[in-house]
Amino acid sequence: MRWNRCLPLDLWGDGDEIWAIEAAFAVLDLPVPVKDAPDWVTVGSLWNSAVRIAPSLEDNPTNWDKFRIALSVETGIEWTRVEQTTTLVDGRGHNIISRLFTSLREKMKKAFEHA
Repeated sequence: MRWNRCLPLDLWGDGDEIWAIEAAFAVLDLPVPVKDAPDWVTVGSLWNSAVRIAPSLEDNPTNWDKFRIALSVETGIEWTRVEQTTTLVDGRGHNIISRLFTSLREKMKKAFEHA
């Protein structure tokens, strides 16, 4: 995998990634598929999870735009610069990201259980 070092979303694992991811799925009226969290390295991998839930998303290009807008609101990055290869987290390595998203999945699972 080639890291997109020039434009990460700048999510650092301090909770902002949860809000950004929840917003991205909410704008499409989809549940967050927390079981996929360890696979989320790029915006594209996150989008693929959304498409697995609702394949018809790809039929309308505005869905991709809505998704990118919702993700970028949290960080202030211009949504038009967010691409499939844009990294979600700092990009120092897959092990860090895997641990982060495994932790994220557990936090989200607990939050949904208590909601």
